[in-house]
Amino acid sequence: MKAPIWILFALLLSACAPSERIIAEPDKARLLLQGGEKEDQVQLNDRALGALGQYTGRTPLAIPVSAGTHQLTILRDGQVIYTETLYIDGDVTKTVRIQ
Repeated sequence: MKAPIWILFALLLSACAPSERIIAEPDKARLLLQGGEKEDQVQLNDRALGALGQYTGRTPLAIPVSAGTHQLTILRDGQVIYTETLYIDGDVTKTVRIQ
């Protein structure tokens, strides 16, 4: 009779063990910019990211982004030289070539 009680007690204790937390890994989407001039200004979703030249040594420039739709704008001397609405999936790298 004592064996079933110990088994029941062991099962009860195992049910009280902490559950494992699973943390989802963030999106690994990237926007890859190639080309352009160092003075060209980059905007993503109407947010200024600065000049391409400030990323010297990081060519092509890889910008981490969340999955979804993004508006990319490149300005040269205050004029829009490139604009595109991009949809980037969860872990995809989208390459944009700037002339």
